[in-house]
Amino acid sequence: RPGMEETEMKFQSFGAPAEGPPIFTRPTESPEGIQFFPGGSSHFKLCQGEPNLFFASREVRFDPEHTDQLSELPLIQIERPARGIRSGYSDRVEALTWESEPLIVDSPRWMVIDQGKQHHFLSLRGIEGVEETRFKIESTDAGMTVTLLPYYVDGKAEDYPATAGEKKTFELLYCTFEGSDPKEDYPRLADNFNQPPLLINTEFLGESEVWGKGLPPSGETGKVLTEFLQKNYPDPLGASFQWGKTLRDYGDIIYQGTDSWRNGYYDVRQGFAAAYLISGSREWADALDRTVRHYLDVDTIHWSEAHPDHVGLPHGYGINHTSMDPWNPITRANGVFAAAHLWANSEYYDAALKMAEQVARTGRAVGAASVRDHAGILMTLATAYRETGDPLFKEAGKKLIEDIAENRVDPRRGTYPEVHGNWNYRGNVPWMVAQLMEPLYIFYEATGDLQAASLMVGLADSILAENQTRGVPGDIHGYSHNPHFTKNSGYHVLIAPCLFYAYELTGDESFKEAGQAAWEQTVREGTINSVINCFWNTPALLYYLRETEQSPSKADTGGQ
Repeated sequence: RPGMEETEMKFQSFGAPAEGPPIFTRPTESPEGIQFFPGGSSHFKLCQGEPNLFFASREVRFDPEHTDQLSELPLIQIERPARGIRSGYSDRVEALTWESEPLIVDSPRWMVIDQGKQHHFLSLRGIEGVEETRFKIESTDAGMTVTLLPYYVDGKAEDYPATAGEKKTFELLYCTFEGSDPKEDYPRLADNFNQPPLLINTEFLGESEVWGKGLPPSGETGKVLTEFLQKNYPDPLGASFQWGKTLRDYGDIIYQGTDSWRNGYYDVRQGFAAAYLISGSREWADALDRTVRHYLDVDTIHWSEAHPDHVGLPHGYGINHTSMDPWNPITRANGVFAAAHLWANSEYYDAALKMAEQVARTGRAVGAASVRDHAGILMTLATAYRETGDPLFKEAGKKLIEDIAENRVDPRRGTYPEVHGNWNYRGNVPWMVAQLMEPLYIFYEATGDLQAASLMVGLADSILAENQTRGVPGDIHGYSHNPHFTKNSGYHVLIAPCLFYAYELTGDESFKEAGQAAWEQTVREGTINSVINCFWNTPALLYYLRETEQSPSKADTGGQ
């Protein structure tokens, strides 16, 4: 923050066998006798424990002008004889076992090669949900090479279908053991590597408001949503979502509305962060890490000769992750910031800042004609300013807010006129308006900007005046102002916290009553919104419900 001393904290996460030295994430030199293949446009980050434990993060970048198709990725070469190991291809990692060969495999995430007194252990992180992941093992008198076949479809190796500038990050653990128990030590080591310990907890995240206003899972008002998550998403890392099954698709989810990849639509990342904060379940933290890793590798534009102003921004949802130009509604950095805090990951943090700097310097969304365009960009600018205090983000946010006030919001009604679902009458679309109200509040809270506060309260007032059934608090037509659409309460968890923002700033009881009633209605009707759609601001909702003593913890959680 301005005026405060800058302090950089770097965390070390580690895991260890039952009895043995830990694996630290600290830089080291490549061990003697082991070659990690850097290849073209790639690099490794190595870490070492004691005595022979090595961690490598490999980032493969595809040449912007001449995209080289990748059919094999050498991972590691051991410059020692590998007696008893024959060359060959694995049918699949967990099936990588040959009778009479000293090869031990017990998981789709790791393998051990037995050389008598010494065992070679290898594990690759980030492939847990990938189908048909395969390795090639080549053994000679000089040593052994392990190669990943990164794109294997229907039993055949294919080239990795990268686009210009795209990257893919792999994490590899290699270590040697003498006298270890394969049944005890190796599974534990693989688990520690594939699920490193979290260095922060939900109690701190909720009470400190590092992610904004929220409620830790121990609060009574979180019980309804915790039960909702458990009932509707019993397997967040598996069958609960349509996760990609190939190495390039891994980390993204199918968007059923267009049968395409979501690329973070609608805010998958912040939705997962909210689910973790509310439930305290480790699976949601892992889902957040998985989707952010994919987002930064594949969905982000890393190079564009025609549009350099697009670099650092995400492609919109599309059929192959990269078919659509940047789309402002999903250019939201706060979910990436959330993952950066949760995992103490400086790469995530830098990527979120790069996105914010790009939209700030190019004036993105100024002159836009849709509330979602303004909302997505303002969310990134407001969050980046809250994180850094950099005046670049404050000035860009102020310019965008002035554009909204002067060119879009109707000053008589406080409404942001939209045509979504309606061609002949412009009016509020509450679930979209809420997306703008949230960053307006964050911007006001961070800067004290009264224009942002005034716009936010005006939008809340217009929702009650134009979208709420007269005399029935909380009965809001959340999808559209068009009477041809049936009223639906499915967006109340996104709209209600914004009404509480207005209550906080004005003290007007009508905002509080509408927010409380909207929550009660969505719980009663079983319409809580999907965690991968408009769920992301539920921690703020629970915060305000606690503050206003509204806790329907015994209500039926219903469906999505």
